[in-house]
This record gives sequence, C-alpha cells and structure tokens, in this order.
Amino acid sequence: MRPETLFLLGVWAVYVILEIYQKKFFMKPGEKPTDAPVEIITTVILLFVLQPFVVASGYALTSQFFPQAQDIIADWHFLAIFGLLLIFDDLTQYWWHRTVHNVPFLYHLHRPHHEAEYLSVRIVYRNNPLYYLFMPSLWLSGSLLYLGSGWVYVVYISMKMTVIYGAHSDIRWDKNLYKIKWLSPFMWIVERTISTPATHFAHHGKYKTDPNTNYKGNYGNFLFFWDVLFGTAVITRDYPKEFGVENLNEASFGYQVFWPLIQENKKEQ
Repeated sequence: MRPETLFLLGVWAVYVILEIYQKKFFMKPGEKPTDAPVEIITTVILLFVLQPFVVASGYALTSQFFPQAQDIIADWHFLAIFGLLLIFDDLTQYWWHRTVHNVPFLYHLHRPHHEAEYLSVRIVYRNNPLYYLFMPSLWLSGSLLYLGSGWVYVVYISMKMTVIYGAHSDIRWDKNLYKIKWLSPFMWIVERTISTPATHFAHHGKYKTDPNTNYKGNYGNFLFFWDVLFGTAVITRDYPKEFGVENLNEASFGYQVFWPLIQENKKEQ
C-alpha cells in the first residue's frame, strides 16, 4: 500500500474514532435510511474504481500524446511542482465544484453530497460516481504524475485530503481555536487560506436565510483562498443551524447513486 494511502487512512481513522466517541458517527442526527448505503457505495466506487481509473487514464493519455514529456518537471523545485498541483488540481476542482452548483443539469452529480443533513467524514466521497469521472482535476493529476510530479504529489495529496477530512468532520476543530484571543490573527490567516469546518459547513447549510449558510459559495476544497480571490467567500466563524438541500424533496437511493440511469421522480417543493 502506498505511503500516502496509509497516512490518509490513519487521518481518516482518527476522525472516525473522534466522531464515534463525541459525535455519534453511526447515528447522526437527521440521518435517513438511505444515507449510510449511499455513502458506502459511492466511497467504494470512487476509491477502488473511478479515482484509480481516471488518474491512470490521464497518465496514459499524456504518455500517448506527449511521450517526450515524461518526467519533464521531475527536477523542478518542490514549490514549483506544488504550485502546478494547486493550479491544475485544486483550482480546477474549485471551478468544477462551482460549475456543478450553478448548472442545474450537472447538479444531479453533486446533490448526493448535500443530501446528508449532517456533516461527517462519512460524506467526503459522497457524490454520484459521474461527478468524479468528469472531474477535470483528476485527469490533470494523472497528467502531472506522468510529467514527473512524483513525491511532491504524495505530499500535496496528503495535505489536501487532511484538510478536506477536517473541513467535513463534525469534530469542528476550529471552534475552540476561535475562542483563544491571541490566536485570532493566526486564525484570520488560516480561515482565508484553507477550508475549515466553519467555512465549509457554511457551504452545506440548508437555508439561505441562515446568516452562516453560503451554499452558493465557499466552494474551496483544499484552499479556501480561491473563494476569497473570486468573491465567493463568506466567513462568520460560526456554523449553520441545519444542513441539507433547500426546497427539494428527499432524493431516492437509486437517483443519488445511479443518475441518469435512474431519474428523480419527486417534484420540487
């Protein structure tokens, strides 16, 4: 097993254990009968089928069309390669995420992620499988691996997923840090740089009238800086009262996992 995989499994396991003991990991408030099956199936499909397939395909296509470019960036400085990954993976994912929220047809792919009425590391990979198949950043990550991002990618993806796990976990690691006055300047920088529970929870808030909800913004995955840069950031240092999808009826299991093969028959409220 690859070192970054072991590391991320360890980080994920820590959050699971903390949620088990502090936040009812297996019985979340508002949990519906379809939630756990959707989360298990979409997570397995992504981690064991789609992500390896898409990254490998991006690698293979680059080798096919640009064979002379193999390892062309391997000798670049760490920060230069890391910067490329931030742009072609994280920034690209920001725009993909933002696009699916603003194109109704594409929102079918991402709605399962917001269907959960709770936050938890359980929902990190909860999306329609096609959401990842068409995610440009995964294809570009494969290309950058062919070009020689190598161990820098290992460091990058370990940092990125650690932030994403923390931003989704119901542990809310930032909550107590906000209460420490002398840390306020530091937290001001942190919350404008990476995704935190407070900023990402706002993206999952259910009601637009909730001042701590911004589901048409706060799209950042690793870096929240993209939201600051492109004007989609809302920072309140607090959390929404409720989570979920506003003005839509409950989605079926089949629709969440197998759309467009299974269409949603229920109408909007």
